[in-house]
Amino acid sequence: MQPIPQRVSLSGQVVEILRRELRRGRWPAQLPGETTLADLLQVSRSTLRAALGVLRREGLLQVAQGSRWRPAPGATARAPARSRTIVLVSSQPLHQQSWFSILITDELRRHLHRAGYELQVRFLPQTARRVAGRQAERLTAQTRAACWILSSCSQELQRWFQRRPEPALVLGSCHQGVTLPYLRLDVAAACRHAAGVLHRLGHRRIGLLLPRSPYAGAGEVEQALRAACAGRSAEPVVRYHEPGIRAIALAVDALRRSAARPTALIVMMPDDALTVLCHLLGRGCRLPGELSLVSLFDDLYLTRATPEPARYTCNPSGFVRRLARLAVRVARPGTPPPSVSVFPAFIPGATLGPPPAEA
Repeated sequence: MQPIPQRVSLSGQVVEILRRELRRGRWPAQLPGETTLADLLQVSRSTLRAALGVLRREGLLQVAQGSRWRPAPGATARAPARSRTIVLVSSQPLHQQSWFSILITDELRRHLHRAGYELQVRFLPQTARRVAGRQAERLTAQTRAACWILSSCSQELQRWFQRRPEPALVLGSCHQGVTLPYLRLDVAAACRHAAGVLHRLGHRRIGLLLPRSPYAGAGEVEQALRAACAGRSAEPVVRYHEPGIRAIALAVDALRRSAARPTALIVMMPDDALTVLCHLLGRGCRLPGELSLVSLFDDLYLTRATPEPARYTCNPSGFVRRLARLAVRVARPGTPPPSVSVFPAFIPGATLGPPPAEA
């Protein structure tokens, strides 16, 4: 007689998954928090707790009062296998990220899966310097990653990973003094190109609107504009702004009231460029009749704006392929791979024109 098939409960499946991962040595120091682990396994916390209780009774897990779950001594039957997990660490939660960033994450997951790797995404808010190290310590203790991809991370976090043996690369620009491998859109080169385009149109006072943030790209863009203007006898007018629509509107109004009123404006982030465009149109400003506008990054909604802003864009498919190859090379022991800069393509749009006659 054939054996009768048994129903397997959801918690039983979670037990099998966790038992296998523990024996593989996935979490050598401690398990992730229950909320993180439940999200990773796509189960409720009650189901997860039931499974953790089973493993504790089996002697594979232990927990101290107020501490996280840890592998019990001897829970790993052999030396930990090389990790097949790549973790993308972002300073912004998914619902606040741009279309381009979300598309990159989704495509990266697919490319890494083909290469035999699992992609996990972790949100790590950028906080005070003394807190960044503790956050990173907790994060790396929870997950043994083959490669850490740092996206829009502060100088403190980049330096923390540079000092540690964890393999890491930067998605974006490195801060000063950081020598981790990186893949970036060369937004500084785009800014120099934009300054040249505007100068050829006759603009001699070029404004630059930048977010006040702990990220490396803004400083590179400012330096690029100042160098480009110095070589063309043009005057850069740089202004930083705090987050939020009102702060951006106030910064734009301040630029237009200044003695060195710019006739063209370069905006770094695409959502800020959309805010600037709507604010200027609401003020009755003619684009490009009174002011020319350029965005250094692209996003899907800018294609629907009227007038459509001049901007710099990138083929996401090619960018993701480069990122996946770089991450896999970092994950494998050996010589660190070279960094890669990608120059974005220029879309003239409909917000470029000569400066007004009175300028």
